[in-house]
Amino acid sequence: YCDTPLCHVELPECRIERRAGGRDFARRVNPVTVDDIAADLERLATDCPHHSVSLTGGEPLLHAETIRALGPHLKRIGLLGYLETNGHLVDELERARPALDLVGMDIKLESATGVPARFDDNRAFLATCVREDLDVFAKIVVDATTRDEEIDGALAVVLDTAPKTPVVLQPVTPFRGVGEPPS
Repeated sequence: YCDTPLCHVELPECRIERRAGGRDFARRVNPVTVDDIAADLERLATDCPHHSVSLTGGEPLLHAETIRALGPHLKRIGLLGYLETNGHLVDELERARPALDLVGMDIKLESATGVPARFDDNRAFLATCVREDLDVFAKIVVDATTRDEEIDGALAVVLDTAPKTPVVLQPVTPFRGVGEPPS
């Protein structure tokens, strides 16, 4: 599950900012090579200091080998690797680990996604983050239909696995009726 609509289709090209924060984009043919990504990141980091590179939606761990290959470039440039993930793909996390420093693990609730929660996968993923000494936090996506029992179940994932992990409750922003309270 991802709330980024364009992640569900293959796109022939992507956009890369020419100057950090400039909102002026160059177009690149997909798939972009790791070397080209690294060159763009180095240029952007030179223009304007950055803390990290956010690897996000769709599900970035579907590209674990690419993330791993990007790792040495991130380290050379002096950027941290920040992964935003659904927290389901433990094997892929382990493959991508050398490129990662920070992890935001979403715990997706059925009320917010329409897909059954995968608490067992989230537990295994969180345990791996802790074992791998990654800086991790959990995000629980909620909407107007989320029940207290769902939140309790998601919180139990964190409390049972890594109780010192910060938790963020992230409300779904209403968009064209999605996430609005029932009338």
